Formats: sequence, C-alpha cells, structure tokens
Amino acid sequence: IDVFNATLAATNLTASVAVYNVPSLTLTYTNSATRSFSANASTTVLGVSSVTGLSTTYLIRLRLANAGHVVSENVYAYSTSPDKLGTTTNWYHTSISSYANLTGLNSLAANSNLNAFVSRRIAADQETATIFLTNSSPTNIAYFVRAEITVGDGGLEVVPILYSDNYITLWPGDSKTIIATYATSALGGQNPAVRINGYNVPTFTSSASIAEDIHLNIQMNGDGSVMLGWNSDAAKAYQPEYVDDFTNAWSPLGFPMAGTGSNNTLLDSSGLETEKFYRVREVAR
Repeated sequence: IDVFNATLAATNLTASVAVYNVPSLTLTYTNSATRSFSANASTTVLGVSSVTGLSTTYLIRLRLANAGHVVSENVYAYSTSPDKLGTTTNWYHTSISSYANLTGLNSLAANSNLNAFVSRRIAADQETATIFLTNSSPTNIAYFVRAEITVGDGGLEVVPILYSDNYITLWPGDSKTIIATYATSALGGQNPAVRINGYNVPTFTSSASIAEDIHLNIQMNGDGSVMLGWNSDAAKAYQPEYVDDFTNAWSPLGFPMAGTGSNNTLLDSSGLETEKFYRVREVAR
C-alpha cells in the first residue's frame, strides 16, 4: 500500500487497511501504521499478508487519518477469483480469459436508511451545494453511492458540474460530505434537486434549500462556562461542535438541536480549563 503526499510539506499520518467479507461484513484482516510522509513523494507504508477465510467477493477499505480525522478513504471490491489475462495482445489491449467473480456484491442487503441533508449557497452565477450523507443503518453498508445535482426534481444532471467526491461507501453510522459547484445558468430557471442512489441503495431525491448564514454568538460566563447562541430556522436542525486543536477532528457538543425559528442557545460547562473553538452546522432533521 503506497501513500502519495501531493502537498509541499511532510505530514504525519496514520494509514490503515481493513478487509471485510461480503455480504456478512465480517472483519477478516486489519493493520495500520503511523509515519511521516515526505512532501511531493510516494511512500510504501503497508503490505497485506496472506488472508485466510475470505469470501469469494470481499472489500478492502483503505483510510488515511490525521489525529483521528480521515483525510482520504478508498474502498475496493476484490475476489478470490481474480481477472485472468488472455493470450491475445497488442500495444494497447490485452484480452481477458475470465473475469473476477464480484457477484457477491449482489447479495448485499438493501439499505434504505441513507439520509441526505442538502443546502446551497448562491454567489453571482455560481452555486455551491453541500450534500451531507449519513448511513443510519446499524448493520448495512451503503455501497457505491452517487449523488447528482439535477435540473428540477427528476430532471437531467446539471452539467458542467464539479463534485468534491462521489461513488462513496458508508459503513453503518458513517457520515460524509460532498460539495458540488455549478453555474446557476445551467439550471435553466429551475430549482435544483439532488438524486441519490447506490449499488444497494434505492434511488431517492432531496430538495436543495438555500442555506442561511449562521451567526454564532459566544459568551464567557463568570464561572468559566460558555454560552452559545445562534439564529435558527424552525424547519432545520443544528449540531454544535468544538475542537481544542485544529489538527484534531471536530467533536459534537451534545446532540442535534431542532431550530426554534428565532434563537437557539446551549451552555457548555465541560472542560473549562481547556481552550476551545466552536462552530454550528446544519444537519438532517
């Protein structure tokens, strides 16, 4: 397993690999290593030893994390019966005598518990849609999920368009955010919608409401506690979050709160001796 650091600075990261049987999702192998990755260079970090007890079709999950915050993730479908090359070849093509057996993917349990929250911002003729996906199933993955911005509900996909990520896989309880950017003129005067589907996820749509700026007020009390307050919409929900070091991932501060239509407040009286940074974001309600 190689890691390519495309930045111009050396970085300490943790690379991990996990192998799961299909469709049981039984973990059959895992390994990880933390090291410094040189700038603008490729580094071999892990090797996968022979794994026994594999199902015919299995999944390999590779993750790269910085202090627990995942910065890169890839999921691959593999088979104990791999592709076999044929004997006919030329400078650009080699025939296949037999294909890898990935039919186990067809036995993944259907997952209708993928939730989507979508908001969009408009600046001049440029729109940015934020698609927040959560797999609320306690047992099933959402495999090979694709989100697309469409021209109206049920329309064609908006083009041209740029997605920050797509064709993603979410394990039970996982959440991921996809950012889409496109020109308002590409909508032809219609409102955008979001169409989502996956290999084992039935197709569904979600509206893309216009996001409002959240104005967060932070007040330090005499006892050291912190009072947070922000404007809210009664049709939306909000998740306060904090971090004590920007090299760490943001952590939830309590549970998501339903908007009141005026102002929401939350008192933080934990960890008063620790410096904290706060933010509030919209989440699915």
